[in-house]
Amino acid sequence: MAQGPSLSVPEWDAQFLEGGDWERNGGRQQTRRFAECFCKRTTIPARFVRTLADIGCALGDAMPALGERFPGARLFGFDISPTAIERAQSHYGHLATFTHADVRSIPGRFELIYCSNVLEHLHDWKRVCLDLLQRAEAFAAFLVPFEERIRLRGAKDGRDHVVSFNKRSFGFLQTRGFRIRQISVFSCPGAWGWDRTKRLKKAPRNLRRRLKGKQPHYGPRQLLVEVKVPPDVGYR
Repeated sequence: MAQGPSLSVPEWDAQFLEGGDWERNGGRQQTRRFAECFCKRTTIPARFVRTLADIGCALGDAMPALGERFPGARLFGFDISPTAIERAQSHYGHLATFTHADVRSIPGRFELIYCSNVLEHLHDWKRVCLDLLQRAEAFAAFLVPFEERIRLRGAKDGRDHVVSFNKRSFGFLQTRGFRIRQISVFSCPGAWGWDRTKRLKKAPRNLRRRLKGKQPHYGPRQLLVEVKVPPDVGYR
């Protein structure tokens, strides 16, 4: 039996209450910055995207950036938390349509599926990834933390992020007939990564590590995987 998300629906709902952990821990800023970093790096042509679904949209804070990058697209947001959806609709209902739905049962199909920092919360992430690709008519983009092993070991309860990803993690999609358009690793300051000041501060230590033959420390980074969905690809 496939395991579910690292947190239950009531736990996610509590996170998204006004003034809750999501906002106190900078979740809204993270959502915005992840979307901005994606929009800066994506190779997906805007002219081919008329419908876009943000999977795990939280409070909807990615919508302004996504709408600017894909100006001809109708925007949709889905989240497992009813509270998140209600608040997203209140804030961004003029930009997008928001619907309460589990990541495994998204209704409809969309030319671009955008899924940012969701899969690391799911034990059955590969199955979910394939399910989402069935909802994609043309493209999908997945953002996840890159090589988060150290953080996983150091987590207090081990329940929030339960999967670590590297550049080979999504290779199974190619055996299913999907085409990987892009795999890139980057820092996303303000959400998940060091800013220029911290990189400069760490530079002397990293130089000493290199001289000793050790791997330098890069800080937290994101992995972006973009997928082209052929029209006749499916799975059972």
